[in-house]
Amino acid sequence: MRNGLVQLGAWAAATGAAVALSWLGVHAVLTGAAFEQPTALPLPSPKADGTPYTVTTTPDQARATERAGTP
Repeated sequence: MRNGLVQLGAWAAATGAAVALSWLGVHAVLTGAAFEQPTALPLPSPKADGTPYTVTTTPDQARATERAGTP
């Protein structure tokens, strides 16, 4: 019985160490990756007095329009 508990403890310790090391490795890689932050797009909504806002373009939209307009 004691031999089985020793083996179970050794297995649990080795498995826990492997999971911890792999999680730390993956976490370090994903943290160091250069992910771009998502940009929030403005939503058009009417003003308090009922007049609508004018539509403005973001720099990304302006670049996309310029690229689409050139053959």
